[in-house]
Amino acid sequence: MKKSEELQQLANEEENDFKFWTYHFKANRWRRFEFFMEVLPIIKEQTDVIERENESFTFDVPDVGKVDLYPKSNKALIRSKNKWIQNGLQYIVKRLKIKIDDNMKTDSNV
Repeated sequence: MKKSEELQQLANEEENDFKFWTYHFKANRWRRFEFFMEVLPIIKEQTDVIERENESFTFDVPDVGKVDLYPKSNKALIRSKNKWIQNGLQYIVKRLKIKIDDNMKTDSNV
């Protein structure tokens, strides 16, 4: 069982609303991270990827330069412009012109 599924199960069993939402948000963050880890081998075929200590990844994107991706929050930082991008994974996939297979699970938060 994946960590996101475990957290969602804990959320569903919780009677306290605050604890429910805490587990629910953690499950969503882990779901985004797990989806990214499925897509990562495809991205590695296109560009160099550096995994950093804080669960973020650095990519060398053409025409943009170095981009840091934080998969749990799905945000990307373009270092040269010091600009944050929402939907960071989608931004990187689009810039690298990567085709994600239809049979790969999709996540509404990605």
